[in-house]
Amino acid sequence: ADATTPTYVWKKESIAITGATADEYAYTVDITEGDASGNVVFTCEATANSVMGTATVSFSVKPQQPTITATGLPITTSGDAGTLTCSTASSGTKTYKWFEGSNEMPGETAAELIRTYGSNPSGVFTCKAIIKTVES
Repeated sequence: ADATTPTYVWKKESIAITGATADEYAYTVDITEGDASGNVVFTCEATANSVMGTATVSFSVKPQQPTITATGLPITTSGDAGTLTCSTASSGTKTYKWFEGSNEMPGETAAELIRTYGSNPSGVFTCKAIIKTVES
């Protein structure tokens, strides 16, 4: 490459990433990576005409524990309904899975789970929030 064509070196946690020499780099981060807070730091060093520029991207991959809030419970009368809402402070696109006991509830993928009288509203329910984060 001539002196005016930029060269790129991508680094993760200050270590050069083998083969990452283009102006863009995509990396799938595992939630076990990063420091104790889940922070991961990527740096891109671009050099052209003997001048180096550096850009750093830092983000957290550690998910936040989801919480469940309940409204309209307990359900005691025919026709009544209650709602369980799963939420998390993690950023990104969220999808959900609901479980009754240890069994996944097929088709229940919304943040809200509505239970009506007669639908076994006294079970133990848990939710799993699935977070997809895209950084650019």
